[in-house]
Amino acid sequence: MADDPIFPTEIFETIVGNLVDDLDTLRSCALVSWTFYNLASLFTRLQVGPQVDQEHSLATLCELLEKSPFFAARVRSICLCESDECMDDHPRWIMKADLGRPAWPEFSVVNRDSIQSILPILTSLEVCSVEEFPLALLSRCSLLRSLTLFAVTFAKNSGPVVKVSRIQLRHLSLHLSPRLVDEFVDWITSHSPLDISCLSSLECTVLERRSIQRLLNVFAPGLRHLHIVNYTSFLSWRRYILDFRKLLHLCKLTLGMYLFHPDDDKRILSLRHILLPLQQKLALVINFELDGWRPEIVQTIASADSAWAALPIASVMINISDYDETSPCARKVDVSDEFIQQMPLLANKLADTGGLRVLKPALYSP
Repeated sequence: MADDPIFPTEIFETIVGNLVDDLDTLRSCALVSWTFYNLASLFTRLQVGPQVDQEHSLATLCELLEKSPFFAARVRSICLCESDECMDDHPRWIMKADLGRPAWPEFSVVNRDSIQSILPILTSLEVCSVEEFPLALLSRCSLLRSLTLFAVTFAKNSGPVVKVSRIQLRHLSLHLSPRLVDEFVDWITSHSPLDISCLSSLECTVLERRSIQRLLNVFAPGLRHLHIVNYTSFLSWRRYILDFRKLLHLCKLTLGMYLFHPDDDKRILSLRHILLPLQQKLALVINFELDGWRPEIVQTIASADSAWAALPIASVMINISDYDETSPCARKVDVSDEFIQQMPLLANKLADTGGLRVLKPALYSP
C-alpha cells in the first residue's frame, strides 16, 4: 500500500476498532502500512523485573531501547514501583520497571544509568515506593508533562540539577507524608526546573491541613482540576478550613470520601471545611467508597442537599465504589433518579443542565 492512504483516516480507524480483540489480524495490519501501524497500538504496556519476568532486567530493556531508536522514541511513560498498585490507568506505550523495594543508591550502576538515559524522552513518570529518590533526576526530564510520586522518600543530597529549559509540567500526583510534601515544595520553589505556572491538574493524598494548604497556595495560578483523595481525613480537622479562594481558574473539584458513621458522614458531607472561589461555578465530583450497599446510604448523602445547593457549582457527579472492587472499570449503573427525589434543592438548582448524576456498582443492584 502506498504511504498516502487512499481512504479517509476514519475508515481505517473503524477497521482497526473492529479488530481490537483480534491480535493476529492487528499484527498483520501493522505490517501493511504506516497508517495501520500507527492505529493498531499493539503494545499498551511493557513490564520487566523480578515480579513479572525472571529472564529480563531493566538493563536489558534499556539496551533494547538504545539499539532501537524508533522503538525508544515511542516510549512516553515510565513507572518505577514495587508492585502493580500504580498501574491502573495509563496512556499507551508504558514502560514499567519492577525493581522490588530498594533505595535509589542500592540500584545497580547499570540500572541507574539506564533509567537516566531514557528520562529526556519521557512525558510521564511515576515513582512508587522508591526510597532516597534524588529529585535532581527530574531535571533530566525535559519533556515531562505528568509526574506521580507515591510513597517515596527523597535523598538528602539530590545531586546537581541539569540545566535545561523550563519543564512545563501539566499534571502532578502526590501521595506523600506531610514532611515529604514540604520537602518537595521547597525543592519546587527554589532551584527546580519545573515550571509550575503550567500546572493545571493536581491530585494529592495528604494527612495534614497545613501541607495541603501550602500545596494549593504554591500551585494556585493555573490550577483547573483539584483531586483530594482522602478528604475524609478532614474529620480530624474540626477547627480548620481549607481556603480555595486563590484558585481562580479552578473548574473541577474531586473529593474522595469513605462513609463510616452517620454523624461523621453528615459533617464531612457538608463540605463546611472548604472555602470555594466565587468567581466561577465548579464541576463537583464526589468519589464514595463503601463496604457494601445499605438503603440508608441514599438518605445519608441526601442530607447534604441544602449544603451543596448553596455552593457555587454547575454540576455534581456522585461516583460510588465498593472497597472490594477489583477492577477500576467495573460496570456502574445510573441511579440518579433515586437521589433527585431526595435532593430537591440541588436538583432544582441544576435542573437546567441536568447536572446531578449518581453512579453505583452494578453489584449493588438487585
